[in-house]
Amino acid sequence: MQKSRSVNKKIYVCDKIKFTHFGGQSHNPKFSLQASLSRNWHYNWSKFYYFKKHYGYFFALKKIMPNFFSSIKKMITAKLKKNHDQYPLCKAEFLGIVNSIFNKPSSYRPYETDIN
Repeated sequence: MQKSRSVNKKIYVCDKIKFTHFGGQSHNPKFSLQASLSRNWHYNWSKFYYFKKHYGYFFALKKIMPNFFSSIKKMITAKLKKNHDQYPLCKAEFLGIVNSIFNKPSSYRPYETDIN
């Protein structure tokens, strides 16, 4: 993929365009849990991947450690408080980090059984 400058193309900017972003509303509300699980998993996987790609593995490990420990703490807290809604989200964060640390591909996908 070439950048627009390298192929001598112009970029147009229109300052007068206004829009409202309705975050997390691009899907049917019945899929909100699956969308949140996917977002939590991929956000943490991608964070580690980005830092590893641009700054090296050990720098990425240093940057992701606060998220790693936070996700463990949140999972334990959710289990102790029997917060069955929060636990899967915390687990998705944790698993995204672990998969990325172990150089596994970005593979989380909600399954049909998760949706029904």
